[in-house]
Amino acid sequence: MHLAVAAREFGAAVPIAGIVRDVQDESRPDHRIDVRCRAFVLFGAIRLWVSATNTGGGGRPRCLPLNLLENLRFWLNPLFVTYFVYFLVGTFRGSEPCGLDSAPQSLRALKAEPEIAVYLILIVGAAALGSLDVWRYLLFALPAVVLLATNCLEGVKGLRLAAVGSVVVAVTLLTQEPFKTMNLVTYFVDWFPLYVHLGTAPEILAST
Repeated sequence: MHLAVAAREFGAAVPIAGIVRDVQDESRPDHRIDVRCRAFVLFGAIRLWVSATNTGGGGRPRCLPLNLLENLRFWLNPLFVTYFVYFLVGTFRGSEPCGLDSAPQSLRALKAEPEIAVYLILIVGAAALGSLDVWRYLLFALPAVVLLATNCLEGVKGLRLAAVGSVVVAVTLLTQEPFKTMNLVTYFVDWFPLYVHLGTAPEILAST
């Protein structure tokens, strides 16, 4: 948990989700409250240091809350909305490895463990206000996606499990091209297309 909050600002979602879990499980509450508090103190200290020292490209300290509010302007651009939905669907489609019939199982898992739902809401909300790095931010939702996928695969055994696994591997190899040589152009075009389409990566546009 402490490593999570030290990694990025999105890590704050971990202790918040932990509090939701603690409300349901009252065993050793004092220990858990102490752990959550230390995580929040560490998070606050790091964010204060970042705000005071990170000048970005403008020569002035950055303020995270103001940056988030400023990023709301992206939602006025239909292209941003389109790519956000595309990456959102791509991220959460992995939670249904058995097909559309696994959606009810995912909903039941979220109801049984609401801390997962809280974590996802925080990550998706932060990605919506983050910046043009939509895909990079939504990746922080993958731990919850894996949990939901595991829940959907519960009870799937034998040939069906082998078939599902084969399809997932095949689709990954065909669509993600993991063995393709990566360079700066393909990196931006494939993973951060908004920078290319909105003209904020001129060096990439000049190379394509």
